[in-house]
Amino acid sequence: MAFWIDHANTNNGLMVFTFHSIGANDTWFDQISESFFNSLLDVVVSKKDTTWVTTFSKAIKYHKEAHSATLSTLSNTSSKWVLKLSDSLDDAIYNQALTLRLKVQTGEVISSITQAENNIPFTVEGNEVVFNAVPDAGQLILNKTAIKILLPLFVRQALILK
Repeated sequence: MAFWIDHANTNNGLMVFTFHSIGANDTWFDQISESFFNSLLDVVVSKKDTTWVTTFSKAIKYHKEAHSATLSTLSNTSSKWVLKLSDSLDDAIYNQALTLRLKVQTGEVISSITQAENNIPFTVEGNEVVFNAVPDAGQLILNKTAIKILLPLFVRQALILK
């Protein structure tokens, strides 16, 4: 099972587990043992940092939303980058956060990200910032901090021997 999870992750795919019957007392159809089911869950838990575990409904909503979403820059200054993430879908149904991966210019450091005044957690991977945002839920504001290069100050002391 780990192979199939890794394959789905590597290829940006979808892995769906379907069970009809689990355990010795459940004999409905295509029974699997509790130990096999538990070992499968152990594999899923071991991959929780790289794998999104969700319902089929949320996965389909994410897929539809990702394929209809557009991201546009409203403004970009030295201190703030303002973006609009939108889609053409019904927001009452399609409100799944999408993962965004944006390139940051050399010398720019993103210090915080907000959407509708809510702080959004983010990571920096090389020259990219990665975060989740919901289409049509308000402007995305990426606050920037200028890089200050601090050079080490070396104080040389001379030792004079007589």
